[in-house]
Amino acid sequence: MPAPYRRTWLGGLLSALLLAGGLAGCDLPTGPPSINTNTTVNAPLIAENTFVFLGGPKSTNAPLIDTTRAGIGSLFGVSGSGRTVILEQEVQSFGSGTLNGTLEKAAHGMQIDTSFSGPIVQDNPIARQDINLSYERTPGTFESPGHVDSTPVPAPSRETELEIPFPVSTIFDPPTTEVVNAEGATVKSVTLTGRGNDITFTLTNNKQTNTPLTSGTSGDAPEIAIRNENGPDPLPFTAFGKTPLPPGKTRSITVDVSDKRLGTESTIVLHIDGSGRDDELTIDTHPHLRYDTVTLSNPSTVRVRASATGLNTPARTASRFAGLHVAGGPLNVRVENDFAFPLAIDRLRIENTPDALDLLPSDFPALDLSMGERSSFSVQAGASATRSFKMAGSGMARRVDVILEGRPASSSGTVTLHAGDGLRTVAQGDPAISTMHFWPEGEEVRTTGTLPFSPERVSFEQDGDFVEMAASTVRLQKLTNNLGVGFDSFTLSYPGIRLPDANDDGQQYAPGDSLFISLVDDPSGRFEFAPLRRSDTRNVEVSIPSLRFFPTNNALRFRLHGTLGTAPDTTKEHLRVLRVNEELSASLSIDQFEVEALQGTVAPFTMDVTPDANDNGRLDVADTAEAQAVSLQRLQGFAQQIDDLQLQGSALTLSVETDLGANTRLYGALMGRSADESHFLKGKGPQQVAASDSIGNDFERAGTPLGAENLVQFDVESGTDGQPVTRSVTLTDENSNVNNFISQLPTHLRFAGKNQVKGGHLHVRKPVRFNVGVGFSVPLAFTDRVSYRDTLDADLSGLAALTDPTQRVTISSAQLQVEYANSIPLDFDATVHVVGEKGRSLVSLPSDGESLTLKAARKTTNESSPSPRNETLNLTLSSDEVHSLARGHKLQLQLTMSPQNEGAAVRIRADDTIRLSFSTDIEASVQTGI
Repeated sequence: MPAPYRRTWLGGLLSALLLAGGLAGCDLPTGPPSINTNTTVNAPLIAENTFVFLGGPKSTNAPLIDTTRAGIGSLFGVSGSGRTVILEQEVQSFGSGTLNGTLEKAAHGMQIDTSFSGPIVQDNPIARQDINLSYERTPGTFESPGHVDSTPVPAPSRETELEIPFPVSTIFDPPTTEVVNAEGATVKSVTLTGRGNDITFTLTNNKQTNTPLTSGTSGDAPEIAIRNENGPDPLPFTAFGKTPLPPGKTRSITVDVSDKRLGTESTIVLHIDGSGRDDELTIDTHPHLRYDTVTLSNPSTVRVRASATGLNTPARTASRFAGLHVAGGPLNVRVENDFAFPLAIDRLRIENTPDALDLLPSDFPALDLSMGERSSFSVQAGASATRSFKMAGSGMARRVDVILEGRPASSSGTVTLHAGDGLRTVAQGDPAISTMHFWPEGEEVRTTGTLPFSPERVSFEQDGDFVEMAASTVRLQKLTNNLGVGFDSFTLSYPGIRLPDANDDGQQYAPGDSLFISLVDDPSGRFEFAPLRRSDTRNVEVSIPSLRFFPTNNALRFRLHGTLGTAPDTTKEHLRVLRVNEELSASLSIDQFEVEALQGTVAPFTMDVTPDANDNGRLDVADTAEAQAVSLQRLQGFAQQIDDLQLQGSALTLSVETDLGANTRLYGALMGRSADESHFLKGKGPQQVAASDSIGNDFERAGTPLGAENLVQFDVESGTDGQPVTRSVTLTDENSNVNNFISQLPTHLRFAGKNQVKGGHLHVRKPVRFNVGVGFSVPLAFTDRVSYRDTLDADLSGLAALTDPTQRVTISSAQLQVEYANSIPLDFDATVHVVGEKGRSLVSLPSDGESLTLKAARKTTNESSPSPRNETLNLTLSSDEVHSLARGHKLQLQLTMSPQNEGAAVRIRADDTIRLSFSTDIEASVQTGI
């Protein structure tokens, strides 16, 4: 008994027993009680089953049309009239196939086995040194040589003020320094420095006279002053003591003339009285006078020399070098004139400092950068001028001498020299270097290059194009360092060759997964090896589980990055010679070049879908080794068992399931065999192969060319992202001879095919799925309604209480519920017969001779059903029908298909189903007597 029923029935009985116990406790009459209880008596699920429209030996559901039975008469009863029902039956494909040859053919000629060699230094900063040197030369403070001059002091005639000429040229020689040579010029004026400038004046009163020397005022000593013709006087009147100077006596005074200017016509002025012809004034400029500014006449005699020796030529982009062989590039020399007059540069020359050549070989090129004859140039006061020297073929040592000579640009007038003025020379250049003698200091060098990668049929033109390989061995052979320096570390990387997940970050073949091969001091990783020293030759071998190439413009880029070893000191022992055209060389090959996938642009080519067993380029549809076969005996047997079966408007579906990422065209030879006859499915219109198409020569039958007219073709459009797609074409009488082909009822089909990749973008991965299938749409013309009967096991135990003779049951309502899900686009009339223990029919439902109508599934535009129709029918039962149902053991089901009288014909798929389930809903009162 089902649980819901058992729960309800026992509950009612328990209520009756409890009520009886309560009445006994109240001393009520003891006669047998009569208890009425309302309850629900249900059998929630009596029976259910699912029927498939067309069934065979492997059907899991009961078939409405069973093709395994000998005859069809036991399945159908025929009466009335009806319309055509279309049965669609798919014939299995011609075997699951792969088209791996597509990958091999597209990748034909694809390999990496190449050598490369080339300089690694020439495009790096080390090959173009930035030369920077500068210096400044000023005359500095000028100094007089010192001068002593004794001048007689004549007696004044009438006044006591006496003037004695004091020209600066008598106490100042034209200055001569390392920078300025003014010999031959005339000093016109000077401005003395701010300190350390004293002049001593000594006055002598001849002892032969008896007259003391005074200033002209009785009781005062003589006074002396220096007077300029223009401008302030450098020395005011200063007395020789406090009293007159007696005869025969001498007095000296020392005065400070710092910061004073001595002009061109300076004079000494004496206030003196009583002098005679033998009296003397001595002027002493010891120690020498120092002056900041001097004005000279005769500028043509002034010479300027602003030279320097042993100037360092440090390079900002290279290490410690001893000398450079310059291949090309200018050295620009800028002369900045800070003198107060225009300057004519007569000589400018740069040469190596001799002792800087000690570490260099005897054949080291000379450095002689100088102006040509008659190439003097002028530099205005406060301005600059630049001259450029070609350095090609020169050798520049780490220290150089610069010689610069000039003169005032004007040969007349005057020139003024200031101690702080001078010349500044700046030389700059980034010459290209051919050879460098240096002590390495960890410089980095880099270069890039490409390896050709251009198979015969595929090119790589779009971003993301790639070639994926299976496990491979990368061999780097004869990696040779021909440089005069060794590397502490050296890395060879291939941005376009990537490992599956080198960084273990979940990214597949990402840019960071590029192949790196490193040669380092302490190799510890899978792709690390011992360092590459001077003149080393190495062989490197790396096994890789998978590789993906990303060619750019049909080439693979590589990068070289090296760090030079550092010399421990700057002795001759560790001096290295680097020639920028020295090369690294190696050969690169990849073994087991088995392509697993690729994406690129291909030219058109054709592949065999079925095997070319004898490899003659032609497919023989009569040869079982070159054609796939499928049996159609079931279709023929089914047709022979059904009377009045009409084959009208036949259709054949040719389909391809593939994950080949390319637009292709399938060419097929489909041969049907019936008894001893053979015939071919031939295309018309777009499915016809033109007679002029040479593809007809690639098919034959028993060695005889088949001809393009016996073929069929259709285009297969590519899917996306390498996902499998199914493309198909329906062959009807409009585009083929399918009616004639099917009417022959072939027992076997033979198929041979070729697939043409049209060209363009291709995405393909092993294994290449390419399954060809054929489906038939065969119309079945039923001349009347067709009935189906089946016996179902039923569980009616839930209704057993209704037949218990100890209880009186009154049924107030009862229904038989029929729930169905119909995916067949046909109505069905259903009748249920309740069968008793001995197989006798107890009752038919409905009992009025009518039937239950199970409505058809809704149709789409192609007349098939996209989803089942789900509904529940309720059939009211009488008390007698309920009692008959309760005594039943099985249900006999009769389904009658009802083709539509109007509208288009329907399409029924072989696997369309109808599911039925039966249950009851019964309300009853039970009277129990005790």
